[in-house]
Amino acid sequence: MKSGMKALIFYLKLALAWLWFLVAFLVGTLILPFRWRDPSVGVIVGSILNWGATRILKIRIVVENRAALTAHQPCIYVGNHQHNLDIQTLSGVYPPNTVVIGKKELRWIPILGFFFMGSGHILLDRANRSSSVASLVAVAEEMRRRHLSVLIFPEGHRAKGAMHMLPFKKGAFRLAIQTQTPIVPILHQHLSTYYDFREKRVGGVEIHVRVLDPISTKGLTDRDVDRLMHDVRARMETGLAELNARPIAKI
Repeated sequence: MKSGMKALIFYLKLALAWLWFLVAFLVGTLILPFRWRDPSVGVIVGSILNWGATRILKIRIVVENRAALTAHQPCIYVGNHQHNLDIQTLSGVYPPNTVVIGKKELRWIPILGFFFMGSGHILLDRANRSSSVASLVAVAEEMRRRHLSVLIFPEGHRAKGAMHMLPFKKGAFRLAIQTQTPIVPILHQHLSTYYDFREKRVGGVEIHVRVLDPISTKGLTDRDVDRLMHDVRARMETGLAELNARPIAKI
């Protein structure tokens, strides 16, 4: 295929994928008046987003150990985060009765910011430690009251295609210990499997997502936060190395 046509198809796929992204969240926003602060709206939007993204980008999501996704709720889900496209590809494994913790800047993004707050998700000011800690205490109480699970990307920022995860922040692990709920990691195969901006390549492959078995926090205290964080990171790094070593399966 000539380079000009290849680039055109690449940009067209991305444009259509992001247009579908807006459609999915617009539908979710229209549902909000009937299900205000109801986490089930996130599952609906995830299903819509996944249906379109898999067809537009021509990808197939293979979920390994899917049963562990819901078997241990309420829990704290932690995942690696590389690119905004992760939202498209992870949408098919969005767990029920789960809210996401994100940074406060998300509130200013049109449609997405309103949807994020209206569907019960949580925005934290990560630059203000005292505010962030107070918010986590409130989240812990909400989890207990409503038996909610929480999804957090502990790197705090997108890794932007880096081969290794960024340093973890401690919030997810403090919250898990406060609530004595297990941590369930969700691993996403490396971005280069299906996306390369320089080569103008996106999709046309299988993408593997692996749900790890739960890591218990029973009996742990605040003194165990660092050890828990390092344990979880080590398991995630091992799992990611296995995922990324897989041959790329084209479809």
